[in-house]
Amino acid sequence: MTSLADRRADVDGAAPAFLDARPVLRADLQVSDRVWHGPRAVRLVRDPVTDRTHEIGLREHFLLTRLDGTSTLARIGRDYESELGQTIDATGWQQLLGLAHARGMLVVPGAEPVPAAVAAGPAGSGRRWSGSVLKGEVAVVRDGQALTARLLGLLSPLRHLPTGPCVLAVLAGLATMLGVLAADLPALLDGLGDAVARPGVVVATVAVLWVSGALHELGHGLVARAHGGSVRELGISWCLPLLIPFCRVEDYRYLPGRRARLATAGVGCVVNLAVLVPFATAWWATSPDAAVRPFLAAVLVLGTVLGLVNLVPLAPLDGYVLLTHATGTLGLTAASQGYATLAVGARLGGRRATDQRLAVARYPRGLRRLYAAYALASPLIVLACAAFAVWVAASVIPDAAGPWRWAGPLAVAVLVVAGLATTQRSRT
Repeated sequence: MTSLADRRADVDGAAPAFLDARPVLRADLQVSDRVWHGPRAVRLVRDPVTDRTHEIGLREHFLLTRLDGTSTLARIGRDYESELGQTIDATGWQQLLGLAHARGMLVVPGAEPVPAAVAAGPAGSGRRWSGSVLKGEVAVVRDGQALTARLLGLLSPLRHLPTGPCVLAVLAGLATMLGVLAADLPALLDGLGDAVARPGVVVATVAVLWVSGALHELGHGLVARAHGGSVRELGISWCLPLLIPFCRVEDYRYLPGRRARLATAGVGCVVNLAVLVPFATAWWATSPDAAVRPFLAAVLVLGTVLGLVNLVPLAPLDGYVLLTHATGTLGLTAASQGYATLAVGARLGGRRATDQRLAVARYPRGLRRLYAAYALASPLIVLACAAFAVWVAASVIPDAAGPWRWAGPLAVAVLVVAGLATTQRSRT
């Protein structure tokens, strides 16, 4: 039986020939920018064929991304030592290449290249629907690439407009609309209270908000596609009685440039608010006693809440995605909770205090501040949102409800907050 020492000796003996090898990394792999996962700086590597994602360190990224078929392992090793001050011998290369090969990251000599259509994820792959009657999803548009390409073609005349000034103009216009509506909030809440008592108005409002949600998801897909992303499918998921539209963009983390990722994550809120423009115009154009005012008030109040609540930086909302892209972090909720646990333990002392202080010291200073701030802010954000929801609900419930005017919304808020507290870690 060959020992580990014997195998290493064999590798070292054959090192000159081994280090002359020129392996090739697959060109279709998608590699993310650097992100912080806990205290570690890593990169994500996605295989578009299997849709598997792997996490690699910055040193492994330096070595693997230089496997271009022209540079020898010896040459890459010298560059590695020159730029990073580290060395890698034949045994280290064998371990790294063995892991990369096991993950399917290397070009295998003699194997046929993966067709572009397969690498991009074939449209129509898999089942159209999955799950059960109570909870599941159905793909309404299975070829999201084709649909978004057609829609972008229709919008192609807008490409000649300056992007930056146009985006600023749209955001300024929507902010102005929200400011004017805020000045009319008492009348809007009165109209919302009237709408709650009218089943037909409630159904119409829900329909408008659902369409707004569908356009929100389509907006994510269009912006991602415009920046080179792949839109797999669009569909509807359900957890009865809720029907929720979705747009599956599987490679948004790998879009080129942080601005593209931020635009993809943030466009949904802009779409939600843009949908409200005609309803706001109608609200200002109609008289206070018009029959349509309760419907308009319900759409404007609930539509504004729908749009702005997505900016709350809690998983899995768009605001959380925006924050993680802006800060270059991965799993921010779990990472901040983990850091907070270590930091508190290190402060309190005890048998593990020394180990916890050493663990805290592994975090860069800026990362410590970020994780500590988010660990403190996230529960406060949850409580603030719950308080706002209770206030809005109590504002539209008639006084005749008595103590249930406040007790009912408060009980619901407590249940929702408790649910968030128990599921937040698993959703990030």
